[in-house]
Amino acid sequence: MEQEILTQKTNQSAKESEVTILYPFGSLGQWINAEQKIKALEEVTDMQVQAMAQGKAQFKIRYTGEFPNLLRQLRTKGYSLENGGNYMILKNIGD
Repeated sequence: MEQEILTQKTNQSAKESEVTILYPFGSLGQWINAEQKIKALEEVTDMQVQAMAQGKAQFKIRYTGEFPNLLRQLRTKGYSLENGGNYMILKNIGD
């Protein structure tokens, strides 16, 4: 029974999800800083830039765990996510 519970918890925590994000940034340095912080998050397993133009970056991240945990981790780095329809919009907290 204990082994069954442990296996279930392991499978849940290993669940991978994907989210597409649009990030409007003011400077290339701001983008590089955001990219480094996001890649460093424990939950993030992969980050792929899909497009970049006119002060906006569109990227996809793959992460483990639950979406609310990802949101909490982003907040600790100074970011929030807002629903943009088919994608999420990354914002600097305070903007």
